[in-house]
Amino acid sequence: MYDLRVLSSESEPILRGMTSVATGGGHRVPVPVERDLILAARRHLLPSDADVDDLRPVTPGELRALLPGEAQRVRAIRFMILVPYVSLEADAGKVATVDAFAMRLGIDPARLRALHRRREGELRRVALDALRRGWPLPLTVRTSSLLRGIVEAARRRRPDEALATRYRELSRLPAGSLGRALYDLHQDCGWALPGEIGGLDEALVASDLRAILAGLGPGVAGRTACVAFSAGLGRAEFGCEVLLEALSVLLASARLAAGDSAPRLDVAALVDAHARGRAARIDPALEEDWWSVAAEDVAELRARFRIDPAPRPARPSRQPVEAAAALRAGRSRAA
Repeated sequence: MYDLRVLSSESEPILRGMTSVATGGGHRVPVPVERDLILAARRHLLPSDADVDDLRPVTPGELRALLPGEAQRVRAIRFMILVPYVSLEADAGKVATVDAFAMRLGIDPARLRALHRRREGELRRVALDALRRGWPLPLTVRTSSLLRGIVEAARRRRPDEALATRYRELSRLPAGSLGRALYDLHQDCGWALPGEIGGLDEALVASDLRAILAGLGPGVAGRTACVAFSAGLGRAEFGCEVLLEALSVLLASARLAAGDSAPRLDVAALVDAHARGRAARIDPALEEDWWSVAAEDVAELRARFRIDPAPRPARPSRQPVEAAAALRAGRSRAA
């Protein structure tokens, strides 16, 4: 088993740093999902007896003194940078707070930019997944131009009949083939195919294919495990960063799907998914030209790519199916 927890001497300073971002230095109340993130970080990664609601914000100078090592400071920023993005708003003020801490802690600007790009990419994937499921994406006065742009682009997208036809043709492939599994996934979940009215572009196809090959379901838990599986494919070690990625996706997705209840993180499932990803040998070119294997059997592809099969996922509930169908109908009328 992996030892994921950081030193206890670092825990409270990092928790206080996350609180500083969430509260704008103590001047605002964190949104619920930010509080859930801090709670989950303390539970799984940052051993501390501190009451999250009583944590005092910390200044950049204080945090620098509390975390004298470079590795400690980098770790702190990796935790803190999740806060502005977990609500999907990417509040500009909170992003600026993270940047101010990073500058004072001496974080390399190139590393910081890479961390922001990673978070922005994950935000985009979660937002697009929410849109195709028909989950509401609340926009507020603090919502960033990034999220607004994603939502507006989805609203303005026009049908692409040639693309839609290509994906509909997957229904003619044999049952059990990769392409047929992708088609069936969209039908079972009530998602429009790429190119159809209410559908998205092909941005999520790669992650859908990884989930199918890994035997992971389309629900929040399956999508969270897919984060760990993908990290394993990329040969990343299982540690704080992978768990943080999964935790952020879990909380953001669950908030959109079910409201206020914060789900528990299944670390064992993540470890298993990551290990299966590490053991796999998927050709990187697959995601660039997956159509070349669309007609091949999923079980045979798993054997070729050395992917251990996971337990059969449960079929999705009708609730997201009905919500997505209603969204598509509304878009169709608008079109």
